[in-house]
Amino acid sequence: MSIEIVAIGNEVLAGMILNCNATYLSEKLEDEGWQIHRHTVLPDDPGSITLGLQEALNRSLFVINTGGLGPMIDDITLPCAENIFDQTPQTIHNLVGSSSGFLFRSTHKTLILLPGVPQEMESIFEQSVMPFLRPPFPIENKRFQKTTYFSLIKELDIDPFIRNLKARYPKIDCGIYPGFGVLPLKLRSYDQALLEQVDLQIEREFKAHIFHSKSGKLEEAIQDWFISHKKTLACAESCTGGSLASHLTAIAGSSDYFLGSLVTYSNELKCRLLGVSSETLCSKGAVSEEAVMEMVEGLLKVTKADWGIAVSGIAGPGGGTPENPVGTIWYAIGEKGQKPIAGTLFARGTRQMIILQTVNKVLGLLWKRLSHS
Repeated sequence: MSIEIVAIGNEVLAGMILNCNATYLSEKLEDEGWQIHRHTVLPDDPGSITLGLQEALNRSLFVINTGGLGPMIDDITLPCAENIFDQTPQTIHNLVGSSSGFLFRSTHKTLILLPGVPQEMESIFEQSVMPFLRPPFPIENKRFQKTTYFSLIKELDIDPFIRNLKARYPKIDCGIYPGFGVLPLKLRSYDQALLEQVDLQIEREFKAHIFHSKSGKLEEAIQDWFISHKKTLACAESCTGGSLASHLTAIAGSSDYFLGSLVTYSNELKCRLLGVSSETLCSKGAVSEEAVMEMVEGLLKVTKADWGIAVSGIAGPGGGTPENPVGTIWYAIGEKGQKPIAGTLFARGTRQMIILQTVNKVLGLLWKRLSHS
């Protein structure tokens, strides 16, 4: 079955918001075994919407549209769809918002209209659309998939091995999706046994860099380890400004192991709350091995945590020096009763990109310590 996803909204075309609805729908449908053939984005214009939906229906048997439904002045999707089908649609009730969804069906075509608000769209899709799709559109030749998640490794380090695998197993489709410190690799094949065989080879080759979690998030793998080992964690953050804590606490259940984070952005708080010596800060600076070592040692004393992370660096765009350019990050990871380890890394990009890279890389380094402890 050919499926196309259409998003409507000037704000999407203008780049004001990301088309996260298409990402969500594609992922959910792919997980079920269906394949998405096209994504389309249309402006809030009746002529463009009518023409765009008609073209999508000409190309695809099944079209899912998001956006343009509701009481706002630019919510004009429904009348455009009614003009195409010349029928009254079936209403799909919205249990978490005010904008309903709608279902249009003809002999060979199906169009589903969903709200643009992600939370409402996701609720309607999971509760109503997926149950509707499964019976009339069975997957006769299901494509299986497996996703492996890496940390602390670059795409170029994996690429030669993956190229060799694809040459040896042409029935396997591989996709690498670079991120900021986390690297997902997705394998797809109609042969499930072959898929498992190739996945096992990847696990053996890159065991030191692979982590497992249901969500594919490194922080969830870390949480699982801490809870299963009945250990606690705390953070001392400078340049990341609380982003480490934000990532860790975004996973439900983090209160079972995460004690909190001290955002000691100033030298004054580094001294007062963590016990970093003013002599260290004057002679070595806040962005130094000595500073983060004292930060994590003070953190473990203050919080009584089993493990601690300390981070200090220059996220930019200003503040860099020849000795410590923008993107220079020092970190320390400590375990209660053991000598902490410290290291440096270098992140590139905008301030936001540097912070995100720092968070993922430091969490990756923590995961490496945990998985080998």
